[in-house]
Amino acid sequence: MERPPILFNRLQSSSELASNVIGSALLVESGTVAYAAGMFGDAISLVGTGNIEDLSFTWPTGSWAIEAWIFATGSNAVKRWFTNVDGNGLSTDFWLRETGAGFLNIWDGQVETTTATSVNRNVWDHYALVWDDPNTTITAFKNNSSFYSNNAGASPTWKSELYIGGKNGSGERFDGKIDNIKIYDYLKNDFNDRFNERAGMNDQVMAA
Repeated sequence: MERPPILFNRLQSSSELASNVIGSALLVESGTVAYAAGMFGDAISLVGTGNIEDLSFTWPTGSWAIEAWIFATGSNAVKRWFTNVDGNGLSTDFWLRETGAGFLNIWDGQVETTTATSVNRNVWDHYALVWDDPNTTITAFKNNSSFYSNNAGASPTWKSELYIGGKNGSGERFDGKIDNIKIYDYLKNDFNDRFNERAGMNDQVMAA
């Protein structure tokens, strides 16, 4: 069995934000969030005015992976999905966001790339971003299919903090719903288990 994630939040309610199944608490940074039908029970609903954060999250020093279900709504605009620190393109940052033309855009600590993969709206899709530390490579997945991979040529020291649905202190707020965010401290690059809400969990975690 795979090791469980180091952060797992079902994003179903305000009480769950503050009490992760695994890992430290998530907070609403600003604006308004709501909850609506998700992939598994309810999901957090963001309408371009708020985002959630974990200001104490420490990124693994080696390989890692972050995954979540995304239900994007609204019109094309620059909207942030996952990021760390301030998201301003520093060597200690990464992000996954959508562009004003509706394509997915990635910063890997060294290079910013707008991919040819477009954002589906009003449907649930599963996305993951994976950092392979020994090979200094970041890879992005949509529904378990890789759509971007790049060798960054360096192994950044990722700064603490995690932002979901926005970035620190400014815009790029996400429109839509996000469900079941998980972060792993190892190289996970197979997401066939994405339809199982608690795949890889041990008995103690399953009871939470």
